[in-house]
Amino acid sequence: MTDRPEPRGRLRSLLKRDRAAAETAVSNLLVALLVFLGGVVLARALGPSGRGRVAAHLVGIAASFALGSLGVNYGAALAAARSAGSGRTFARIRGLGLASVLLTLGLELAIEKLVVRGSDSRELAWSLAGAAATQAVSILLGWIQGCGPLRLWNALRLAQLGLYCPLLALLWVSGRLEVWTAVAAYTVPQAAVCFASLFWILPALRRNEKGADLSTKEIWSFSSRGALSAGLYQVNQRWDQLYLSFLHRDASLGIYASAVTLAGIGVPVAAGIAQATYAEGLRADAAERRGLTARRIAIAIASAGASAVFLLAFGAKLMRLLYGPPFAAGALSLAILACGTLFLAGNFVAAESLRSAGDARRPMWAEAVGAAITLSLLAPAVSRFGIEGAAAVSSLSYLVSFAWNFRASIMRSAPNPAV
Repeated sequence: MTDRPEPRGRLRSLLKRDRAAAETAVSNLLVALLVFLGGVVLARALGPSGRGRVAAHLVGIAASFALGSLGVNYGAALAAARSAGSGRTFARIRGLGLASVLLTLGLELAIEKLVVRGSDSRELAWSLAGAAATQAVSILLGWIQGCGPLRLWNALRLAQLGLYCPLLALLWVSGRLEVWTAVAAYTVPQAAVCFASLFWILPALRRNEKGADLSTKEIWSFSSRGALSAGLYQVNQRWDQLYLSFLHRDASLGIYASAVTLAGIGVPVAAGIAQATYAEGLRADAAERRGLTARRIAIAIASAGASAVFLLAFGAKLMRLLYGPPFAAGALSLAILACGTLFLAGNFVAAESLRSAGDARRPMWAEAVGAAITLSLLAPAVSRFGIEGAAAVSSLSYLVSFAWNFRASIMRSAPNPAV
C-alpha cells in the first residue's frame, strides 16, 4: 500500500505548479478592482449620462485597438519566445507595430466621428492619443510576455490599467472631473507604461543582437490570423455598447456599462489565468498543454462562478448602493451578464491555449460564429428588450464561442508548428 501525499503537500505542489497563473490572476484581480472603483467614481461624479459618454470613448478606444492590432501583440509574444528576444526579430516587430498604431489611429478617428459623435476637440484628442498609446504598449508588453519575465509583465499591466482609478479620484476631489479629463486619466498611464517597457526592452536587445531570427513573413502568418480573431472578439465584446452609443442612449449606456463592469469583476482572474496559460503553452508540448488547459479552464470557471453566484444574490442592492438609485435599472442586465461570464472565462483559457500552440484559426472561427450571432440579434433584441436584450445576446455569443474552443483545446491534439 503506497502512502498518499498529505493534503497540505498536494496544495503546495498545485500552487507551485500554477504560480505564474496565480500571480497573473492576482494582478488581474487588482486591476479589475481598480477599474470597478473607477466606474463607481464616474457614476457618482457624472451620473448615468456622463458615465455613458465616457464609456462611449473608452469602448471606441478598445474597439479601434482590437481592430487595428493586426495581431502584432500576439505575434510579438510568439516571436520573442521563438527567437529568445532577438534584436533583429524585434526590429521586424517594430515595423509591424508602427503599421498597427497608424491603423488604430485611423479607426479611432472613424469611430469618434461616425459612432460616438459630438466630441469636442479635447475629447477627440485624448481619445486618439489613448488609442495609439494602448496599441503601442500592448505590442511592447507582448514582447515582454514572450521573453518570459511574467512578474514584470504583471507589474507593468497593473500600472497600465490600475492607475486609472487613482487619477479619476484625484480629479474628482479637485473638482476637475469631466468627460475629457476622464479620458485623459485613461491615456496618461498607457503612455507611461509604454516608456517603462522600452526602458526594459532596449538594454536586453543590446545584449542579444545575435539571437535566432524570425522573418516578417513568419511573424505575419501568425499575427494575421490573430488579427481577424481579435477583431471578431471585439464585435462580441464591444458591439453592444457601441450600438447604444450610436443610438445616443447615453443614460442607458451609462447604466449598462456599469452593469458590465460589475458583472465582470471575476473575469480578470480568468483572463490572468488565460494569459499565463498562453505564456506557458508557448514552451509546452501538446500533451502538457492539454493537461494545463483542462486544469486552468476548471479554475477559471470556478472563480467566475463564485462571483456570479454573489451577484445573482445581491446584484440589485449593489447597483443601487455603489452607483446610485438611477443605476438600479440595470439589475436584470447584471444578472444575465453574470451568468454569461462563466462561458467568457472558460473561453479565455481555451482560446489562449490554442493560440499558444500556433493555432489561431480555431479561435478565429469561434469568434466569427459569436460575431454573427451578435450582429444578427443585437438590434432586434435592443429594440424589443432594451439593455436586457443586449445582455442576453452577449451571453449567448460567449456560450457559443466557448463551446467551439473547448472541444478544440481539450479533445483534440492541438499542433505546435513553427510560426
